[in-house]
Order: sequence, then structure tokens, then C-alpha cells
Amino acid sequence: MWRKGWKLTLFVFAVTLAMLWTPAFAVETTVATPGSGPEAPLGPVAEWTELAPGAMRWHAFYYYEPHAMRAGETVEASTVNVRMEFAPKEAGKFEVLSQAQVDLWAKGEKYTPIGMGTLSCGCKLEDSPRKMNWTGEPIGHSIYYILVKNPTDKILNYRLFIDENKYVSFPAPIVTAAAATQAAAPAAAPVAAVEPAAPVAKTPATGEWFGLQPGSETWFTFAYDPDMGAKRDKDPAAAFLTLFVEEKHPLNDVHFDVFTDAEYQQLVKNGEDITGADALKGTAVGCGTENSTLRGDFSWMGQFTSPETLHVRVRLDRNCADGLNVKLEAVGKTLQQM
Repeated sequence: MWRKGWKLTLFVFAVTLAMLWTPAFAVETTVATPGSGPEAPLGPVAEWTELAPGAMRWHAFYYYEPHAMRAGETVEASTVNVRMEFAPKEAGKFEVLSQAQVDLWAKGEKYTPIGMGTLSCGCKLEDSPRKMNWTGEPIGHSIYYILVKNPTDKILNYRLFIDENKYVSFPAPIVTAAAATQAAAPAAAPVAAVEPAAPVAKTPATGEWFGLQPGSETWFTFAYDPDMGAKRDKDPAAAFLTLFVEEKHPLNDVHFDVFTDAEYQQLVKNGEDITGADALKGTAVGCGTENSTLRGDFSWMGQFTSPETLHVRVRLDRNCADGLNVKLEAVGKTLQQM
């Protein structure tokens, strides 16, 4: 009896200790604070923002190179302009880094930024707030980081702007620690699981960056009209789909497939693919193929002789080490996202 009572007391003590220790551990493993590192960068900030003495903050933007859609068509190179206003005038500086420089920074190795803020035209050294800017011409599809630094012992107040550019977008929204904690809270009571017949998550807009986790997929739906003219004597209108992938990730982990409505409904009927049981099952009318040009990473072009509803699946392999951000672009005068 004595041994049994001793074991029970030890068990109760261990459970109590685990209950006390678990909340503290949960606090330590919350998501990274936006701007604290290159893994969680911010976009531009229009409101005055404080930066502590000796601190730094990460911002970023995505750039994809303009391209010609038709034979013989040319486009001009596009520049990106980053501007910063800050006070006091001695405190602020910013650098522009590519992914390669960020990788060196992460290893603690010396790096040379591709650019940095310089005194804006028309500004004087004595001006406060001071204005600095950087103008550059990025190459290809890539992510660029803006590292704001405060090397002084004073609090820095700054605003960061990136001039409007149709080839520039910003990092996907970051889940804050408070939102992550709320999402992880247990439900008041268990409910019966209901398996949906089709994806129910909000679909991102084309041209908008969104995140994919290993083994996950996102579906897009488009309405297509061949627009062959009143006499149906014209060539069907073409539809172009292009997928962009974060530069630092291997391309062989990312895929997109195009299904006609009949093919999609067959997948729903069979319970394959839509439920994620086997992403390789089902017959698709086409799929994204790797590009040989700098325009995007995967593309597909199609034409149909009758109106069609197209379903596009973007997915990430389960064996991918971590998540990534992707963007799907759709071009076509008779192609409309639903």
C-alpha cells in the first residue's frame, strides 16, 4: 500500500508541474514579431513608426519583371523607388538586400547590400525630418528586403514608402501572436466533423501573394468565353496562366493543374483529389510547365471552342521542408475569375 500511495503522489506532482510549465512554453513559441527578421518582413509603413536605439527592422517587396504578351511587342524596364522620412536626422539609414545577401547576414557573414538610402534630391543636411531614397531596377522575379537601422542612442521615428508600381507587391499578411493564440484556443465543446465536398477557404485574388503549407492546395475558378465572333470564324481567345514562386524555394515542389468543369465534377464525385487523398489522381486538361524565360516560374496557355468553367489547383508537395508564398496571374480578354 505504501508503494502504491508513493507512486500516486509522484504522478499528481508530475501532472501539476506539466500544467504549470505548459503555458510558459506556449508563450515562448509564439510566431515571430512582424519586422523582427527576414522571415517575417513588413511592407511599407505610412504612419510614423518608432525604432529603438541600436535596433533594426525588416521590410520587403516582391518584384516580377514586365514582359511582352504578343510577338513584336516590347516593354520598358521598370524601376522601383523606396523612400524614407525620419527624425532625428542623425538616426536613420536603410539598406536594400537581395535574398543572397540576407542568407549571408543570417550566417553572420559579411555582405554588401545592393543599395542604400541616400539624401533625396532637394533635401539639405540640416533638414528634419530628413528624406532619403533608393531607386533601382530589379532583375527577374524576386523578393527584395529593406533593412531599416538605427545606429544611434536616440529613438528613431520613420515612415517608409514604395512608390506605386504595377510590378511590385508586398509580403503575404502575417498572423500576429494574438491572432495565433486565439486561433489555437480549444473549442468549448467538440462538434462532429463534416467533410466538405469542395474547398471552402476564401480564394485569393489572382495577382495576390498567398501562402501554401506542405501538402496543402488552393483552388481558383475562372469563367472562359471563346469569343469567336458572330460567325464563329475567328480563332478562340487564348487564356494565359502564370505562377510565381518565392525565389528561395525549389521549383520541383510546386505544381498547378487546370481542369475543365467536367473533370472537376468527376473529382468531386469520386472523392479523390478534392479531399487531398491523392493529389496525383484525376485527369487534367493541362498543367503549368517550367518557363525558360524570366517571366514567372510556371505557365499554361489554352483555347477552347465553347464556353468553359476552368478550375485551377495550386499545390505544394508534402515533402517540402516548409511553407512558401506563391502568386497566380491570369491574362485573357475573356477570362474572368469567379
